[in-house]
Amino acid sequence: MQRHVFAGQGCIECEPQVQLCCKARSRIAVCFTLGIAMVSLILKCGVGALAVLVIALLSRSKSFYIAGLVPLFPTFALIAHYIVGTERAAADLRTTALFGLWSLVPYAIYLLAVYWLSTRYALATTLLLATAAWTVGAILLLLAWFKAYPGGT
Repeated sequence: MQRHVFAGQGCIECEPQVQLCCKARSRIAVCFTLGIAMVSLILKCGVGALAVLVIALLSRSKSFYIAGLVPLFPTFALIAHYIVGTERAAADLRTTALFGLWSLVPYAIYLLAVYWLSTRYALATTLLLATAAWTVGAILLLLAWFKAYPGGT
């Protein structure tokens, strides 16, 4: 913890992150802890909240089924591909994209489970069982991937 002092007045003790400090007119310093990671987290939360809002609005419209398309917007894929693309070779980015294509299989299993189970069980049970089906599909995908690509690529 650092203690900032302005004009003889102490300010709030800040966490040891990137700090932007400014002096208030009343000679009391106000410190804002705005670490890059915190700003990034806030932006991701904002994108997530916007996606939830769009899904909620679409689910109430005549085109309610389009709400199923919104979660497929490649927000996290864009982030992952950017990070892999800037930190690793192009071949690694291609491998990441290929694995991303294969990861659609567990998602398809989830959707098929929701489709089939929704007329047989209550909503909570349907979603729980569909999530379990996705988990099994994801585990099988990982096992198959590691067997096909023992070195990870």
